[in-house]
Amino acid sequence: MRSKIFIRLAAPSDALACHQLDLLTWGEASAAPAVTFAARIAANPWGNLVATDVITGEIVGSVWTVSHDERPISTWWAASGQSKYVGVCNPYADCVFGVSVAANPAYPDRNILSLLIQRAGELAWASGKRKLTFGVPISDFHLWQHRFLPTDYIHLRRRSEEIYFCDSASREVHSARLQDVGHTSAAAGMSDPRDWATVDTSPQDFEMLDRALERFAATRIAGRLPHIGDIVPNYFSDPASGNYAVLVTWQNPAHPAVQDVAPLN
Repeated sequence: MRSKIFIRLAAPSDALACHQLDLLTWGEASAAPAVTFAARIAANPWGNLVATDVITGEIVGSVWTVSHDERPISTWWAASGQSKYVGVCNPYADCVFGVSVAANPAYPDRNILSLLIQRAGELAWASGKRKLTFGVPISDFHLWQHRFLPTDYIHLRRRSEEIYFCDSASREVHSARLQDVGHTSAAAGMSDPRDWATVDTSPQDFEMLDRALERFAATRIAGRLPHIGDIVPNYFSDPASGNYAVLVTWQNPAHPAVQDVAPLN
C-alpha cells in the first residue's frame, strides 16, 4: 500500500506551517516561531525535512538537523546554534546534530517521527556524514526520579511485567518485577538495579522504560539501531525530564572511520 505521507526538503514557504505544527506538537511555550524555521532553512537547506499528507498537502511532520564539526554537546541551545544554526553550521563537516522533530498528534500515522529520522539519516549518509546525534529528553523520568539515578534509568527496558537493566560496565543483565520496583512512592527510596537478579537474556529488542527514548531507540537507519550514550544535565528547561537528555547516536556503517561495533544498550 502506498504511503499516505511524502517526505521532502523544507522550503522557505513552509516556515509558517512548521511553526503551526510545532504549536500542535509542543505547545505555545516551546514552539519555535516561523522566523526561526526560515533561518534554519536559509542556513542549512539540505538538513531539514517535512512530511506532507499526499492528499491534502498538509505538513504533518518535520525534522531539523545541522551539519557541524565534532564538538561536545552540553546544551541544546549551544548545539543548535541558538536554535538557528548560528555559528555551528559547517556543511562540509561529518557530524549531524538533530535539532528537533515534530509530528501532528492528531494524524493517524504514528510512525511519522521514525520515518523522518530515518530519512534524515539516509540523507546524511548519502552526503558522507559519519554520525547523526539527537539529544532526547527523558520525559518519563519524573515518574522514576525517586527510584533511579538518571544514568541507570536510561538503560532500563521492560517486557510485560518485567523490568531489565543492561549494565554497560559488567555487560550483565539484571531483572526485577515491575510491581516490586514501583515508582508511585518516594518513600520507597532509591533502587540500584545492579542488586537485581542476574538473568541470561538479551533485552535488546525490549521496549525502553522511557517512552520518549523508546521512539528514538527503536528507529533503525540503514538497518542499524542507535547507541544510547551519555546523559546531559541541564540540556534545556524541561521539568518532566529533570532537564536531562540522553545522546542517541546512529553511525554510518559505510564511513571508513566507523568500526562495526554493536554497543550494549
